[in-house]
Amino acid sequence: MVAAELRYLEKEMKGKFLCGDTPCAADFVLAPEVGYINRIQFRKPESRVGEVVPAGIKAWHERVTALPFYDKTFPPHWR
Repeated sequence: MVAAELRYLEKEMKGKFLCGDTPCAADFVLAPEVGYINRIQFRKPESRVGEVVPAGIKAWHERVTALPFYDKTFPPHWR
């Protein structure tokens, strides 16, 4: 189910971010969810959960995490 939703969001992206070329609330709502998938993949690679994230969403997540204020919101215990 998560894979289908992420594929749908990838298809519906309207620019570099979910709704255009600048981040919006939708980006900030989805980013932690994709981050959690990445965290599970890192901690339990045998789960292969990271495989459900399509390439477009991975690239989008990289853009979100590259935003200048993102680092301040990243949980220190996840480093």
